[in-house]
Amino acid sequence: MLTYNHCAVLLTTNPIEHEALRSFLGETQEETYKGTIYEYGFFRTSSQIWKVGLAQIGKGNTSAAMEAERAITCFQPSVVMLVSFAQGFQDVKIGDVVVASKIYGYEFGQAGLTFAPRPELNRPSHPLLQRAMAVARKPEWRHRIQVDSEEGTPQAHIGPLAAGEKTITSLKSEAAQRLKAHYGDALAVEMEGYGFLHTLYANVEVDALVICGIMDLIHRQSKMQRSEALVRAAHYASAFAFEVLATFQPLQPLKRKTGSPHTTNVLAVFANPPGTDRLRLDREERAIRAAIERSKFRDHIHLETRAAATLEDLSRALLDETYQIIHIAGHGNGRGLVLADEDGGMRLINQAVLADLLQEYRSTIQCVLLNSCYSFKQGSLLSQYIPYTIATDATLHDNAAIKFAEGFYDAISAGQDIAFAYREGRRRLLAIAPNTRILPQLIPLGETFPENSQEQRPTETHEPVRYTHANVLVGFALDVSSSMQHSFLNQTAEAPSRLNDIRRALSGFVRNARKTLQEVPVDEQATIDMFIYGFGLKTLNPCDLLSLWKASKQVLTDEVVQDLVSKYKKEQEQKYKGYRQIGALLQDLAPGSLSEKVRAVGRSMLELQIRKRIWREKREAIEQQVHILGDTTLSLDELATWWNESGDLLSNAESLLFGRTSPLAETLTCIAERFERELRNRPKDTQAILFIISDGKTQSDPLPLARKLREMGVLVCSCFLTDQDVQNPRQLLHEAPAEWSKEAQLMFHLASPLPENTRLEDLLIHHNWTIHPQPQLFVQINHSEVLREFHRIILDQFLDNTEISLPDGIA
Repeated sequence: MLTYNHCAVLLTTNPIEHEALRSFLGETQEETYKGTIYEYGFFRTSSQIWKVGLAQIGKGNTSAAMEAERAITCFQPSVVMLVSFAQGFQDVKIGDVVVASKIYGYEFGQAGLTFAPRPELNRPSHPLLQRAMAVARKPEWRHRIQVDSEEGTPQAHIGPLAAGEKTITSLKSEAAQRLKAHYGDALAVEMEGYGFLHTLYANVEVDALVICGIMDLIHRQSKMQRSEALVRAAHYASAFAFEVLATFQPLQPLKRKTGSPHTTNVLAVFANPPGTDRLRLDREERAIRAAIERSKFRDHIHLETRAAATLEDLSRALLDETYQIIHIAGHGNGRGLVLADEDGGMRLINQAVLADLLQEYRSTIQCVLLNSCYSFKQGSLLSQYIPYTIATDATLHDNAAIKFAEGFYDAISAGQDIAFAYREGRRRLLAIAPNTRILPQLIPLGETFPENSQEQRPTETHEPVRYTHANVLVGFALDVSSSMQHSFLNQTAEAPSRLNDIRRALSGFVRNARKTLQEVPVDEQATIDMFIYGFGLKTLNPCDLLSLWKASKQVLTDEVVQDLVSKYKKEQEQKYKGYRQIGALLQDLAPGSLSEKVRAVGRSMLELQIRKRIWREKREAIEQQVHILGDTTLSLDELATWWNESGDLLSNAESLLFGRTSPLAETLTCIAERFERELRNRPKDTQAILFIISDGKTQSDPLPLARKLREMGVLVCSCFLTDQDVQNPRQLLHEAPAEWSKEAQLMFHLASPLPENTRLEDLLIHHNWTIHPQPQLFVQINHSEVLREFHRIILDQFLDNTEISLPDGIA
C-alpha cells in the first residue's frame, strides 16, 4: 500500500543535521521500530518520488553499524546514506562537502611497544558513488541550499575519509600523526562512516553513501562561530544528499512489504447532485468497505466517506485528517468534476482549483482515484503533484466503476502497492467486459499518459465552432415604468437607475454577441432574430422599442435636429444675456480648471434640455410613425449594428418613459400574438425564447399569459430586479421561498422550467451556476454582469460544440 517510486533512509548523528534533512520533506510522520524513532516524509522530483526515512543515531562506528541494519529491516530501502559532520584534514575548508570514495578504519592495528596499524577500509556502492561524482561536477546541487552565507561558495569533493572513535583537536596528537603517516590521502576525519559501510557491505541490494559537511579544520582554528559552522555544514551536506536522490535511479527494484504496519487513510468522496443522472454510488461505497473488512490488515486501513459532497466538504476533510488515497466518484464531463453545491444543487469544479487544493497535501497523498467519466484532463493536472492518479478519458458506466473499485481496494487491503492495485482493478473490470476499450488509466507523477500503455486516446477533431441548427426567435419584455428609476448595485458599485444598468448590460450583451458572430459564423440556414417590447411608458404602452428607434430616425432627421438645436440655442442666448459676463467673471475669480468645469456643466445641462425638448415637440409625430411601422424584428447582427448607431435612445426618449403603470399582462398579450405571427412564417424547428426584465410591480395578473406562452413552446426566462438580494444571483431554484415578496413570487411563477439534460443546463453548470432539481428559469439580476452572463449563456447553447455536455446515463 506504499505508493512511492523508491525508498531511502538518511541517518545522522546531530539534531542540527537532522533538522536540515527534514526541511526537504515538508510534513513528516513518526514510526518506531525496535526502539528507534524514525520520521518519514516524501521527496518529489519531476520524474519520481522517494519515501525518505530519517533517524538520529548515536555517535561511533558501532552505533552506526547497528542502526544501519535496523533501518534496512524497517524500511527495506533502495538507498541508505549517512549524512553527518567531519573535521577537515587537508585540501578542504569549512562548509565544503566530502563524499567518501572509501573510508579507513584508522584505529585498527596491533598495540605493542608501538602501535602497528593494520589498515581496514570500506567503500560505498559503485552506482551511488558514480552519481555523487556526477553531481559534484555540476553546480546545480548548490541551488538546493536553504541558508545564506557570506563565506564563499562551498565545494564538493570526492575522496577518502578516515573514521575513528575520537575527535582530533591537534595535528600534534598521536592520532593526527598516525593519519599523516599511514592515511595521508584522507581529506577529513569522522566517527561513524566505517561501521556504517561495513554493515551495508553485506546488503548488496542496497546502495550506500557517506556524505559529510566540514564543520571545522584540524590544522587551524576558524574565526567562525561553531554554531554557524555547524548550520552551514549541515545544510550544504543535506543539499548535496537530496540532489543525489533527485538524479539517482536505483538498479534494484523497490521491495514492498506486505502486512505493513502503516495505517492507510482513505477519503472517499461521493457526489450525485440533484439534476444529474442517478448513479449507484452506495454500491461503490459498499464494495470499498467490504474489501477492507475482509482483509486481514483491516485494522490498518481507515475509510472516511463524504456523501453528497461539496468542494468545501473535501477541503474540510483534508484539513481534519491526513489521507494517503483520495477517491472521488460521481459525474465528470471533460471540463471538470461535478460535485454538490452548498445550496443543494450541482457545481462544476474548476480543474485548476481542484488541482491546487490537492497539491497542498502532496506530501501525504499517494494516489487520487477519479472514478468519473471524462476525468483524464483533471488527472493530468493532478499528476504534476501526486505520485499516482487514476482517471478515465471516456464514459465509465456504473458497473465498471464499481468492479474497478472492488479490485483496487482488495489489492490495497492485501498490502499491495498502487500499481498492483490498479492492475487488479483492471482485471476485475475486464472480467465483466472483456471487449471494452474504455479502461481507467494510471498516470504516474510527472506523466501525462501511463507508461507502457496500450490504449490510445480517442482522436480529437477540431471542427470550426458554428451557430448551427439554430432557428431562434428571441423576445425581450423590458419594464420602463417609474419604479425602474430606483437604484440598485452593479459591478462598479455605482447607483444608477435600474433602466440605465439594464441598458449597460444589454450593451455588453450586444457587443459580445457581435464579437461572437465575427469569430463564429452562422450557417446559411440558421437564424437568430430578436424583438424588444417596452412596457410602462407614459404613452405607446406597450411599445416595440425597435420600431420606436426606426420612427425616431425617420422623424428626427439630421436637418430637423440641426434646425431645432439652432433655434433652442438662440432662445437660450436671449434668455441668458449676461452669461458671457458671468463666464468672464468666473475666469477671473476661479482657477482655470474650475471655471472650465463650470462651463462644461453648463453645456451638459443645455444639451440635456435640448434633447428632451426635441423629443417633447416631436413625440406625437414619432408615435404616429411607430404605429405605421408596426413590428420590427432584427437579426442578431442587425441588432448589434442598430445598438451602435442608436446612440442613447433610452435617455433621449425619457419623456416617453417612466409611466405610472406597468401593464405586464397587456404586454404579454401583445408578445404572445407577436410570437404567433412570427412563428407562422418560420421553420417548424424555430426555438422561441422570451426574457422578461421587471421588478414585478404590475396592476394586472400576467400568469395566465405566461402559461399560454409556455404552452406555445416559448421558453420564458424571468429576470427579476429589486434593491435587495432575495437569492444568490447565479442560482436556479425549484420553489420560491414563502418569505419572498409578492413581486418576487410573481416573477418566479412566470418562468419556464429549465429543460433537463440539455446543453443549456450544461452551460449553466459550466459557468458555476447552482442548479436545483427541476428549477425554474428565474434569475435575480441586481447586478448587470449577471444579466449579461445569463444572456450569453442562453445564446451559447446554440453553438455547435459538444464538449460541455454531460454524458447521458453514465457515471
